Amino acid sequence: MISDPPDDRASVLRTFGIPALRAGIIRATLTRGSVTAQDLMEDLQVGRTTLIAHTQALVDAGILVQESDPSKLGARSGFNRLVWRVDEAALYAQLTLVAAAFGLPTEVESDASLTPPPGSMEV
Repeated sequence: MISDPPDDRASVLRTFGIPALRAGIIRATLTRGSVTAQDLMEDLQVGRTTLIAHTQALVDAGILVQESDPSKLGARSGFNRLVWRVDEAALYAQLTLVAAAFGLPTEVESDASLTPPPGSMEV
């Protein structure tokens, strides 16, 4: 089993130029299932302006799916409150592309049995 202390994760993210905040957004969203900006601001201790640039990049990459909040709380908020969820297949596809960029074998692309089932990438 590979050790996974937070310091090692942060080091790997820095090495590959992945903003730690984006990894935190993905991790928090996988943990909760879906999140609002308020959830992420509280969990990650960041402001809305900082958060939005990172969530938008993840939406643009197809990793986060952005939807209107269907709850009564969302409707009562007086504006179009958004929720995000992780598209696990898109996340897995992006990680496969990272592996391919390093020249690692990507036979995963042609072997559907290696694609993680929905909900299996929980943190």
